[in-house]
Amino acid sequence: GIASLNVRQQLASVVKTLSNMCDEHDNLRSVAEVLWKICAINSKRVDEVDYDELIPALSALGDKNHVDSGWFKLSGCDSEYEHSNVGALAPLIFTCFHLLFDDDGVVSRGAQKALKTLVNTAAEQAILELGRDVSSEEIARQNQWVILVEKTLVPCIRSGLNANNSAIRRYYLLLLAEVAKCFRDFSAPNLYGDLSCLINSDDPDLDFFMNITHVQIHRRARGLQRLRKVLNRDSDLVEENGPSLTMHSLSNVLLPVTLHPIYECKTKAEEPYALEAIATAGAIAKHLSWSKYHNSLWTVLNQFPHHPEQERYLIGVICSLIDAFHFQVIEENSIEAESISDELESESKVSPPEQGSAVWRALEKRIIPKVESYLVKEKVDRKGSKIKTLRSAVVLALFKLFQKFPVQLFEAKLPRLFAVICDALKSSDSDARDVARATLAKMCSEMEMKYLSYAIRELAITLTEGYRLHVRMATLHSILLELSKKYRAPSKPNDQSMLSLPLPFDQTVPAIMDLVQQDLFGDAKEWKDAEGVQKRLVKEASGSKSMDSIELICRMIFFQPSSLARPCSNGRKPPISAIHAVVSPLLERLRNPDVSSSIIGRIRECLNRVVVGISHNPSVEQDEVFPFIYASVAPFVGANLEALGRRGQSNDDEMDSSDDEDELKPINISKSNQKGESGGKVEQKNDLQKKTASNVVEWRPSTLNAANSATEARGMKSKERQALKKVQDGASAPKLTGSSRYETIATSTNSGLNNPAGISAVVFGLSLFYSILKKTKRDANDTSIIAMLDPFIPMLTTCV
Repeated sequence: GIASLNVRQQLASVVKTLSNMCDEHDNLRSVAEVLWKICAINSKRVDEVDYDELIPALSALGDKNHVDSGWFKLSGCDSEYEHSNVGALAPLIFTCFHLLFDDDGVVSRGAQKALKTLVNTAAEQAILELGRDVSSEEIARQNQWVILVEKTLVPCIRSGLNANNSAIRRYYLLLLAEVAKCFRDFSAPNLYGDLSCLINSDDPDLDFFMNITHVQIHRRARGLQRLRKVLNRDSDLVEENGPSLTMHSLSNVLLPVTLHPIYECKTKAEEPYALEAIATAGAIAKHLSWSKYHNSLWTVLNQFPHHPEQERYLIGVICSLIDAFHFQVIEENSIEAESISDELESESKVSPPEQGSAVWRALEKRIIPKVESYLVKEKVDRKGSKIKTLRSAVVLALFKLFQKFPVQLFEAKLPRLFAVICDALKSSDSDARDVARATLAKMCSEMEMKYLSYAIRELAITLTEGYRLHVRMATLHSILLELSKKYRAPSKPNDQSMLSLPLPFDQTVPAIMDLVQQDLFGDAKEWKDAEGVQKRLVKEASGSKSMDSIELICRMIFFQPSSLARPCSNGRKPPISAIHAVVSPLLERLRNPDVSSSIIGRIRECLNRVVVGISHNPSVEQDEVFPFIYASVAPFVGANLEALGRRGQSNDDEMDSSDDEDELKPINISKSNQKGESGGKVEQKNDLQKKTASNVVEWRPSTLNAANSATEARGMKSKERQALKKVQDGASAPKLTGSSRYETIATSTNSGLNNPAGISAVVFGLSLFYSILKKTKRDANDTSIIAMLDPFIPMLTTCV
């Protein structure tokens, strides 16, 4: 309204003059007189209203039974006036709305009471004149009282709901509640009769309008909870009786009221109120049409940069609105759009293909690019440098939105999100990396397992050097840890197709194990073991996430290696099973003749974790695990098994004679050269040792490769030190060139039980064998189990 008192009084004078000139509407003179009193200026004070005239005039308007200045009397509907015009009350109505903004509480409360009385008077007169026709929208709109409320009163109330002052907004909400209560039987949408379901006159604690306008914060939050409960009830009953709240009320009244706390809450005590507002905004958005939903979301997205102090709550409401997306998305010129168009002819509740295409156009060109611009924020650290931090909530909300798209659109949009997250993992700020890592783990746990390879591939491409290798392994461990909370290996296959094809998670195991091996035996391990590296600056470098990752993998894989070893029906090479993808690379490293003791220790720990993981795997069965154990351990004890067989064929006399001859044998420094030799060669060597046994009289240090001088000794020591510093593994290993680079690395053929590498492999097999035997129940009369256990007897005998 007009703030200047002089201008308002001059306008009142104009209205008074026009009323004197108008003979057709007699009630206009009475309205002009009351309007003059309300706008009267105090003659003794500067820029001050005349309260002696204003207060009595407002009190008269607020009294429904007032004889001279009541609303009904001023309307001219009684028999005193020859012609009546309810529309003549408009100047008084607008002036009362202007007085609601007055700083004087007496004036604002008097104006609010006057408008409330007008609503009651209009409802009574409309019901009295229409009778039983109040439910007919066409007949009701011809009534002058209904027209006055719908065209004059309600638009002012709606505009007042956007007021920044919560105290003033309270007056408008109470007026709206009065309109909804008095006109609940009218079907006109602008009268908001559907909001009467939120009013409870018997119990004010359950009344939405009384709670939302309460002075206490927790009562306002209770009002929003009450509204959300009604909306959830509508979601359950929408198919039966239709929603109790119309689209008009949701978009024009309830949503603006709900969004106000997002911009206004500043203190810690108001935080629960703001969080309730965020949740309620999402509940309202689920019932909006596309145009209303699009406008609301676009408005919030545009307001985000203008309220940086409210970033947390604005991010929350953006995510809540995105989560409430409930529309059908159809890509233009797609086959799906043509097929759906035929199905929708008989289903009126679903949006047509044209609207689905319009939804996709708006999302692709406006909503998604706008939201993607808010995925990352820049901030300045304590040193003054700019760092990028991922907005986890926005990423997850956009990810959930993509999940509601068709498969082709989802697969097209998903790599972009993974790229943004992995780029955030490259940050030097540990807190930013923690947020990105938790976000990626949560995404992987909520999407289908077949898309896990997308995340693994992006990690392998983005994080390739330096401390990022440790960040990559820590992220992979977080993903597996989050997956283990929701994903379990199936105990039995649901259909026969699982017997020929690996499960989606099992298909990603080779790629995961590739990253694990790089962390255990590649550049990351070299960097961690190097001297002078400040590992405390990268907290992901502490500990070994690779060992834990191997255990988690073995817990979740589908353990059935024999079924995947069968040839495929199409003639192709069968895919490697998940358990072979985990164990085979470790055992192959043990078969390498040049394997170092430190690597053997790491492999031993990895194999121990494999045992723990398989022991807790629900898909492990005896008929699968026993052949796997035997096949894994047999190559490492094969020579000993052959020797055991040959000794078993010798007679007792030869055993006795060999015992007597042992007394004459000289001391043997090593017996490793006797393994794998024929029986004749062994006897010849023993004869030679008998002849030379008497020559061994004392021990002397060997002079082989000994230095002849101190200078030569220092040179040899320096060469040995340089050789120890040179790493012969990982990326520093010699590069193979020529035609033999595609062949497998030569493995040791003489590894036995006294070899540390062979011992590690045998201990792995025996530990797994013992764990399975202790875990499973066995029947001594089961011939199938006995047949599987028989091959282990000579193996165990050899180990003993």
